[in-house]
Parts: sequence; structure tokens; C-alpha cells
Amino acid sequence: MLLYRLEALYIRANYWSSSFEARLFNVSLDVPAKQGERHSLRQALSIELCQCPVNYEGSSCEDCAPGYYRAQRGPYGGYCVPCQCNGHSDICDRETGRCLVGTVIYCD
Repeated sequence: MLLYRLEALYIRANYWSSSFEARLFNVSLDVPAKQGERHSLRQALSIELCQCPVNYEGSSCEDCAPGYYRAQRGPYGGYCVPCQCNGHSDICDRETGRCLVGTVIYCD
């Protein structure tokens, strides 16, 4: 969540009244890519894949798993909680919690 859509990084280097010079150069940030994707930026060679709790999925457990939706309470945009469909459906919209009928295939 911290580095999501990072566009700039600012570093404050002068904290004391007697200043000295500090430089930062030749810095790069690797970019993750799904298998088969190509980026013009330097691609990360090793990506952490987390083992998620049952109600989360994604490489960093950032998405709600099927059968769960993001409630608007809790940190980082809300917790993933079970769908409340009263036995009429096993799946719901991951963002709104609205129950869905039929088969839904989520593609990332």
C-alpha cells in the first residue's frame, strides 16, 4: 500500500544548522510484472508472494478472495468480510458486497 502508484520520492537531507552536502544518484526502482508481461522499465527479478488468509488473495494479499467483499471499516480501505447472501449465492461483488447470481470469473 505504501508504494502503490509511487511517482516521486523526496528525501530531506539537511536537518541541522551546520549543513553538509549529500547527494543521491544512480537510483533505480524495479517494477514487478506478471509472467509474460514486459515493461520498458527495469523488471524486478524476485517478487514476494505472500501466503494469504482465506479471505484475501493477490501477491501481497491486497484483494478480497471470491466469497468476500471489502467492508468500509478497518485499515487500508476496509477488511474483507464474507458475502451476506443468505444462502441465495456464494459470491458477491468484491467492492460493494452486492450478491451475484451465476458464475463470475475474476481476472486480475
